Amino acid sequence: MSKRAKKVSVVYLENDWGRESYRYFRQEAERRGLQIAYQSSYLPDSTDLTPILIPAKDAAPDAVVDIGYGPDGALILNTLRDKLGYKGPFFGGQETKEFLALTGANSQDTIITGSFSATGTKDNKAQAFVKSFEKRYHTVPGNFEVTSYQAIMDLAHAGEKTSPTRQGIQEALKTADDFPLYQGNGGTFRFNTRTRRADEIKPILLQVDRGKFKQIEE
Repeated sequence: MSKRAKKVSVVYLENDWGRESYRYFRQEAERRGLQIAYQSSYLPDSTDLTPILIPAKDAAPDAVVDIGYGPDGALILNTLRDKLGYKGPFFGGQETKEFLALTGANSQDTIITGSFSATGTKDNKAQAFVKSFEKRYHTVPGNFEVTSYQAIMDLAHAGEKTSPTRQGIQEALKTADDFPLYQGNGGTFRFNTRTRRADEIKPILLQVDRGKFKQIEE
């Protein structure tokens, strides 16, 4: 966002994940000089977010950021576009059929972060996964599908490296450095025990173009 805007309005889910995610977003925004002109949380079961989105728009932001999920992201985006006439950039939502179906043309140019792009991957292993998935389910896999597949493969690999037990898998997650990578550019990875992340998996940007999420350059 700091590469695309100087001032943003941010709304986020009022739950443990939403509050923590916003806290980290705010810290990074301050570090990068990104001004948060307006912020508000909202309840997960909200059906009308107009009261918090009016001041979000009135703050005249360069972009509106939603830290939430697909359904609430769709509600926010549709309210901004259809009720409030906001035409600026929107960062939020999810790479799901539901989000795209609920928002329709309103989702055009929406940006989210991800770790996998079915159309952008160059790795042979990942391409084979995409082809197999599309053949069986008649749609390309997104981040949720590939990370679920990745997780199952990680557990199987960990069990083979040590033993198929809780203790064995936990030990392998700490020590193995050759987990097969289906995201990004392929290869192998190890888990960073400090961050509990795979250092080799870097975030990417996905943008909606005519009803599909496509990878774009930062």
